[in-house]
Amino acid sequence: MPAGEAAEFLAPVPVLSLGDEELASLLARLGVHTLGEFAALGEGAVRDRFGEHGARLHTLARGADSRPMRPRPPDPELTGEVAFDTPLGQADQIAFAVRQTADAVMLALADASAVCTEVRIDLTDDDGRVNSRTWLHPTCFEATDLVDRVRWQLEALASGTRDDDHDAAHAFRGIVGVRIAPVAIDDAAHHQPALFGQASEERLHHALSRVQTIVGHRGVVTAAVAGGRWLTDRQVLTPWGERPVAPRDPALPWPGSLPGPHPAEVFDPPRPIRVRAAADTAIEVDDRGTLSAAPAFVEDAAVTSWAGPWPVQEHRWDAGRARSGQRFQLVDERQRAWLVVLTDEGWLAEGRYR
Repeated sequence: MPAGEAAEFLAPVPVLSLGDEELASLLARLGVHTLGEFAALGEGAVRDRFGEHGARLHTLARGADSRPMRPRPPDPELTGEVAFDTPLGQADQIAFAVRQTADAVMLALADASAVCTEVRIDLTDDDGRVNSRTWLHPTCFEATDLVDRVRWQLEALASGTRDDDHDAAHAFRGIVGVRIAPVAIDDAAHHQPALFGQASEERLHHALSRVQTIVGHRGVVTAAVAGGRWLTDRQVLTPWGERPVAPRDPALPWPGSLPGPHPAEVFDPPRPIRVRAAADTAIEVDDRGTLSAAPAFVEDAAVTSWAGPWPVQEHRWDAGRARSGQRFQLVDERQRAWLVVLTDEGWLAEGRYR
């Protein structure tokens, strides 16, 4: 359609095409059935009668753009990529080779007055397969952080495991290309140091990131609480810098779960523990929750007080996943408080209170 002929082109189109049935019905009762007839009405009268929404539709009916085009410069190219002539198989070797690429990504971000808070790293092997992973950062990435993420991703591939919840990845024979693509960026002004030096949170982040570089990605973790009936199910450990994702909603009801306060120390997996009655006899709990005898010893110490049992059952309909037990809280003569559970496998310690 030639420029300037939009109004003539739209004139015979029914007012129903505006997508507002209420307005179209009202216009029809006023004898206005086409966009051309609607466009012929005075702009001021339309705004007074139908408000800003009606005025915008009137503008469209006249073939005018209600939001004029505003030219803007194209987004800067922030992605960095490097290809290797010979497949590389050592994580440290590849990490060293991508350092210049990481520096180039940071330079492009600096030129755009931006910082990167989320990045995707693509690793291509000599068979053309691509392994991708998105990494988060508590504040913003630096070049050394990008190199560390490349190395950690390679180390996870070499061991045939993944730190996230995806399926285990196969080990690559050789890497022929690495691509670093910023996914989320922010204005660099939001990440400038404070006037009188960096805040304590920044110093903490740099210290933890340094330790993480030395001991590995999963060497520094933060704890979060998930839903579940067993303590090991409720404990979620996330590598520093990653967004915690609870596999089970803690807000849902979990019948049989332990109310607070919870043990400060959680044994993962629960470890066998010796719990006996007086005269070193075994303790049993029947289906009605009645004990055959009171707990008298835990490990090698006498029990001074105890509470329970509290039944916990899970997946009773699935023989392969079913778990059940009777929980107890025990305090021994050394003032150690235990959370133990009696299962078909015997006594297990879930945690210890401090």
